[in-house]
Amino acid sequence: PTLPMLQLREALALHARAGLPALRAKSRALTAYLELLLRRTLRDDFAMLTPTDPDRRGAQLSLLFEPPKFHVDAIHAALRDRGVFVDVRKPNVIRVAPAPIYNSFADVLRFATLLRAALSSP
Repeated sequence: PTLPMLQLREALALHARAGLPALRAKSRALTAYLELLLRRTLRDDFAMLTPTDPDRRGAQLSLLFEPPKFHVDAIHAALRDRGVFVDVRKPNVIRVAPAPIYNSFADVLRFATLLRAALSSP
């Protein structure tokens, strides 16, 4: 088998061992924890575009940052410089999605802390 096929086989095996119900449960918990942290630490610095009802959303949260106070390119760059990868949707949305197969609750806490620092940066 080729290298990409070996990677795919291992990824599928990892998902099979974890089980989809367990992964979805962890996904819901990680996303709820992320939402809680962001609402507590960032308060009025963003608007949540994603539904708050876990049955109406997946793992990702869409965060709206309003200029002139915030610019998503600067936030994105500050996060990337700290090894955090998010999705930017112009003109002013950042999407973040904790992946249950490899992200931990500590990773979510770290992200919230780094995002707060990025918003405080000039």
